[in-house]
Order: sequence, then C-alpha cells, then structure tokens
Amino acid sequence: MKKGFKAMAGAMTLTMAVAAFAACGGGNDKNYAENNTQFKICTSGPLTGDYAKYGLGVKNGATMAVEEINKVSQAELGFTFKFDMADDRADPTEVTSKYTSFYESGMQISLGTVTSGACIQWKADAKDDGIFMLTPSATSDAVYADSDYTYQMCFSDNNQGTAAAKYVKDNVTEKTVGVFYQTDDEYSSGIYNTFIAEMGDKASAVVKASFTKDTKTDFSSQVQTLKDCEFVFMPIYYSDASRFMTTANLAANKIEQYYGCDGLDGIDSMAGFDVTTIPQEISFLTHFNSNAEGGKAKDFVDKYTEEFGTETLNQFGASAYDCVYAIYEALKAAKADGKEVKVNMAPKAVCEIMKEQLQKITLTGFVTGTTIKWNKDGTVNKPADRVIVKGIDK
Repeated sequence: MKKGFKAMAGAMTLTMAVAAFAACGGGNDKNYAENNTQFKICTSGPLTGDYAKYGLGVKNGATMAVEEINKVSQAELGFTFKFDMADDRADPTEVTSKYTSFYESGMQISLGTVTSGACIQWKADAKDDGIFMLTPSATSDAVYADSDYTYQMCFSDNNQGTAAAKYVKDNVTEKTVGVFYQTDDEYSSGIYNTFIAEMGDKASAVVKASFTKDTKTDFSSQVQTLKDCEFVFMPIYYSDASRFMTTANLAANKIEQYYGCDGLDGIDSMAGFDVTTIPQEISFLTHFNSNAEGGKAKDFVDKYTEEFGTETLNQFGASAYDCVYAIYEALKAAKADGKEVKVNMAPKAVCEIMKEQLQKITLTGFVTGTTIKWNKDGTVNKPADRVIVKGIDK
C-alpha cells in the first residue's frame, strides 16, 4: 500500500487450538528432485484478474528473498534456491495441472497458493507426495485442518474472525454494526462465521448483507441494507470492497467506518480507485505495516518499492518474503542439528525437517513479525496490528 497513511497498532496476539495430524505424504515415493541443481520452491496464484495484486505481490516478495538468500546460501547450505510461480487466476480448477507440473519438475517445498479455495485443492494434490506447504496468504481454516504438512504465515480465518469480534466488542459499543461478506468464498464466509460466533449475544444486533461471485457487479441493495450502520465490517477482498464503497457514496448513509481483514490490503493503491474520495475511515487487521519507520519492515518496503513500485506492495508480498526466509532458517537449523540437508533431497525428507524445525524455532526480526512461532496445527502465532488506510473526514 502507499506510504504516508497513519498506522495505529492495536496489538492482538493471535493463537489457535491444536488440530488433528495426518501423515506427511502417503504412497508416492518418487523423487523427481533427485537431479535438482537448485533447491526448488514453487507456488501458484492469481497473476491476472481481480486478485492479481496479491499474486504479483507474492511473486515479487518471494523473488526478492530468494535473490538475497542466494548470495550466502551456497556457503551456508551448499546450494542455492530456485523459485517458480504459475498463474491459477484464483481458480481451484486450475490448480491441479500447475501442481502436477511443478511436482514432476522437482518441486521440494511449496508456498501453497495465494488464495484459500485454490490452496485447499493444492493441499489435496500434495497429500500423497510429501510436499510441505508454508502459505503466505491462504487463510482458510480448511488449509491446515487435519494435516501436519500445511502451515500458514498469514493469520487463519478463525484468528481473523476472533480478532475482529474482539475489536468490535472492545471499541464499537454504541454504534450499529453491519457486516458485508461473500457467501460462496471460503475466505469471506470463514471469517464471517467465526466473527458472528464470537460476537455471542451481540450477534443478533449485527445487520447482515451478502453477495456471491455471480451477483457482485451491483451492490445497490446491500448498500440500502447497511445504510444506517455506522460501522461496517468487510471480510472481503479489496476489489469488492472498493465497489461497495463507491456505490455507497452515491446514496445517503450513516456509515462512519469500514473495517476489514487482510483482504483489504492494497485498496489504497489499486488502479481506478481513489481512496481519498471515500469519506469514511478505512482500516484493517494486518501483520505488516508498510508505514514502518524502521526495522526489517521498512527495509523491505524500501527495497520492494525500488524494484517493483508501490502498486503491488502489500502484506502478501511481505509474508511471501518471510516464508522463503523461514524455509531457509529451518534448513539451516536442521543442518546445525546434524541432519542431512542437500540440494536434491526428496520432498518427504524436506517435509519432516520443516515439521520438526518449525515446532522448535522462534523467528525474530522478520518483516511480518518481531517474533514468529507456529502452533502444532500449523497456524502462526505472532502479533497483529490495526492499520488505518484512510482517516475519517471531519
């Protein structure tokens, strides 16, 4: 997102309960990586279409990390890394062909996919092959459920819904609360369901409006439903949120604040939408502050902006950057523990290393967290902030 907006830290450490485990890989023991000359990390995501900002952010962030790591990894690990990404257009039906192609070309570990629905399919494809996944941005609880080979660098839907409900109950006490969500999207509906559950006896007072993939071209009726709400929670992606905000500006309403989750990241830099024309405050829950005045986050922002500009600068790119560094740190830790770490190791061997190390190590000084650990179910445990994209017009 663009620099210069005010950021407000409302620290909320997010934790998750333990889920059931499944084996790391089933019956497929073929090692397509046996002839690798570089350690191969792969992923897919939307590089075109509505959510391309996220996919391109992930591609750029991961590429930056690999380029940096490759300057020292030969000396430290005995090999360098290769990153590859395919365009799945955020469509789960496109995932299997991308996954199969990567697997047969020697993929040893993955960043899963960028979006949740696609990542659930990737997870299913990877089940028998032992491909460990550390996704930067697929937040659905189904991504990590009943598996010990799928981890998240991003906050899960359950965490985001819980944190959003806590924020509303703590800070929005005398205002009418509305929620606008997509019923047929894993990300949006997952956060919504947890949010409503966590609101408890206050849930009945929440005004609800929804849409589907096929009905998101016109939000006039949803604006009418929510026009008397002072606070609107939007667990949706930035492109849909911008359409709602633009439509709401054409009608009389009492809306004062829009609040979202990580899907709103990038709304202030999307083409064709000027966030300054929106009179309401816009904020969202995040683990990356693009306005950081120092530390690793500022270093990342400065370098990313120099290489790629600001249009695709978002927390998904920052998270992908951290994912690659987490893989690198885990492999170094395994080597320090006396484990065999080599360039052509089989995916199942990599998977076992990642499972062991990510349960042992605590990462510090990363872009998306001063401290990063993982719960036993693969969900991340690190602090989160509320970032104000645009302050309220007085």
